[in-house]
Amino acid sequence: MKKLLLSVCSLIVLAASLPTDAAGQERMLWTRSDAGQIRISDGGRGGIPVVFLHGLGGNWRQWSRQLRYLRPMRRAIAIDLRGHGESAKPENGDYSISGVMRDLEATIQQLNLAQVVLVGQDFSAAVIAEYVKMHPTRVRGIVFLDPIGDMRALRSQMEILAQMLDSDTFEQTAQAYYEGILVNASQLTRDAVINGLNSTSPHAIIEQFKGIINFDPSVALAGFSNPMLSINSDFNNFPFSLHNILPNLPTEAIQGTSHWVQMDQPDWVNTVLNDFLRAM
Repeated sequence: MKKLLLSVCSLIVLAASLPTDAAGQERMLWTRSDAGQIRISDGGRGGIPVVFLHGLGGNWRQWSRQLRYLRPMRRAIAIDLRGHGESAKPENGDYSISGVMRDLEATIQQLNLAQVVLVGQDFSAAVIAEYVKMHPTRVRGIVFLDPIGDMRALRSQMEILAQMLDSDTFEQTAQAYYEGILVNASQLTRDAVINGLNSTSPHAIIEQFKGIINFDPSVALAGFSNPMLSINSDFNNFPFSLHNILPNLPTEAIQGTSHWVQMDQPDWVNTVLNDFLRAM
């Protein structure tokens, strides 16, 4: 009987250490970076793991439809960036692009992921670019969704907006900014985005917004030779858009959505994403 109990206990410990259960169901986990605890959703098995990074003011739940679609076929992980969702707010106030990149690096290391496909929306394009610069051999492919481009082209306007955010008009400024890129959003998308914004540390939004003003993602991505794809809404076709400053970046355009294409048109995005992943 004692041996049987020991064997059962060993199986329980082993099962707890696995990334998912036998059915590949979701597990909510914590990893730890210099910011503190980082909340992740992990599930699925098989293939190169796909890691999803949300945009400014978002959370991992904005990828829910993609996670449900992929997990019967492969492992898929989504992260709450520092100061967002359930993840910790760094005590030193470091919300820099390199700081957020360290959250991604810590998660990849602690989950023992040898290689990954990175999928990022909005601000996370900069985080992915920074990660690729530091760890190019770990990334098998990248999918961007309405990514930021070279925002230096709009430096003066961005600096004014950053000053307005970093003032007692933060709430009004943030709401107005998000309303401008929520045009064409479904009600479900609008509710998810506004709820995410309202639950995010204002300091995180302010500092990360400031961080992209002088960031050039093309420098970090210029030497990356593995497959990439950008999925863009109507809002993202300017000379400074990422696909226009990276000539080797293929693009899929989708019309009639908001900035959050993965929530407005999840089936279409899932199909495009699956086609991309088949080559991994």
